[in-house]
Amino acid sequence: MNKFIELNGENYANGLAMGRCWKRHLEHRISTMREIQKDKSISDGVMTARASDFEKLLGKISVEWLDETKGIADGAKVEYESILMLNCLPPDFHAKKAENCTSFISIGKDKNSLFKIRDERNNVQCFRIVSKLGKNFQFGHDIGNLGVAHFFSSSPLAGANNTGSKTELVTDEPTLNDCLILRYLGENSNTLDEVLINLEKLFAGKMVGGAGKNRGSIFLFVDKEAGIVIECTSEDYSVQRVTKGTVIASNNFITPKAVAWESAPPSENSLTRRKRLTELMSKKNGVFGVEDVFAFSRDRENVPDSLCNDDLVHFWMTVSAQLQVIDREEPGKSLNYVCCGNTRHSVYLPFGMKADKNFIPLLDGSFYEKTDSAYRKFLCSDRMGNAQEAFERVMIENTEGTELFNRACDFLLSQNK
Repeated sequence: MNKFIELNGENYANGLAMGRCWKRHLEHRISTMREIQKDKSISDGVMTARASDFEKLLGKISVEWLDETKGIADGAKVEYESILMLNCLPPDFHAKKAENCTSFISIGKDKNSLFKIRDERNNVQCFRIVSKLGKNFQFGHDIGNLGVAHFFSSSPLAGANNTGSKTELVTDEPTLNDCLILRYLGENSNTLDEVLINLEKLFAGKMVGGAGKNRGSIFLFVDKEAGIVIECTSEDYSVQRVTKGTVIASNNFITPKAVAWESAPPSENSLTRRKRLTELMSKKNGVFGVEDVFAFSRDRENVPDSLCNDDLVHFWMTVSAQLQVIDREEPGKSLNYVCCGNTRHSVYLPFGMKADKNFIPLLDGSFYEKTDSAYRKFLCSDRMGNAQEAFERVMIENTEGTELFNRACDFLLSQNK
């Protein structure tokens, strides 16, 4: 059986293929959405009106996204409108917004790196590669999310988003949330300068939302020259350019301009995770390898405010991580190390600039389900530590070839006992 497919066609055709892969998970998310809607007594009229406004907004910035969404709906045999609803829920739909994601930008002499640990509700995650206009786009996100949480393109350009500080300066209207903004900026930009130009376009069109009700957004981007940290509300943004060294971000604004927008102090959870990652990186004196970063993503110091999170105390947990390394001298050798699933129960896999085939278990959510099965059984124990390190050591020495992906699936099955 061929375990690889390409997403290199028209947007509707790509969506059709993805929808077929995602049918079961989309049905579950839509069913859950409807249950919450009923429990909160939110009328169909409210949901439909928001979806209609959201569709009009997407039509202004990317008709291609609408074509893709129609394909996803047809492929999964679910309602097109329901997928739109998932991406523009009323601001109080979920009780709280997760304190999610810990990231860093590191600008070195030879390589520039972007790293993000994603913490969110335990929805099934996927990793996919889309090829169009001579470029390859690598996306990591939860199935049902039209936006992305991890982004890497063959420009090369790397991107990530974190929830930002609490602020009153985020609209409740259907707009682009942080995941959709990241996708838009990534797909339409080749450099950091283009990222900022495209962000200005979104602000000019009043299309910028936040990461949730009364939460701003933080975006991190790296190209082969430098990095930038962007802190946003719906009304304005602040930019920190990074030309050397490391900048670490969790879930609170750090630039003076953006700190002035906060409506409440940063949470202890956000401050603790940022401090811990700073401590771990300081021990390396700015010189760290990919294996060091993998270890950072599995760190459990300060539970429940740890870098690797479970959902026993709070409703969010670590669901993925990516380390994106851009080679400054030879960009074609840049690599994206992708960990789909809780980092204690998954493994990192390498994807280069030329990667254009989707490994179906990563695309359809079944790889994530293997990791989640282990998580539910063993929580965040360190039972896989030595085996993970051994597997990833071999991977680092041989980053090419498709057999590694099949071995990763076999490895997860062997460990889930």
